[in-house]
Amino acid sequence: MSLDLGGNSTPEVLLSVKILILWNCTGADNANFRNNLRALIEWNNLTVLDLMETSMQDHNNILHALNFTDVIQVPTVGYSGGMTLFWKNTKVAIEPYVLTGQEIH
Repeated sequence: MSLDLGGNSTPEVLLSVKILILWNCTGADNANFRNNLRALIEWNNLTVLDLMETSMQDHNNILHALNFTDVIQVPTVGYSGGMTLFWKNTKVAIEPYVLTGQEIH
């Protein structure tokens, strides 16, 4: 990137692939959400997707519907929570270090 006086900049785009989206979706178990999410994934060529507040116990149906290969999931407890991390293992390797009801590291 080159910077000019006055605050103007001219970015040099080397790669236009987005690999990660984090989304506090507040409920993920409906067809409208999945259709919009599928379009977003295809448009951005995603490798990793993190959904928070999914209000779901099991996320495997989303895993298969959206063509990801792996998932780490934390189920909903009561009316809150539900967290998941999806990825494509052909493009990235992810190994969880810590998994609790409120975090994935």
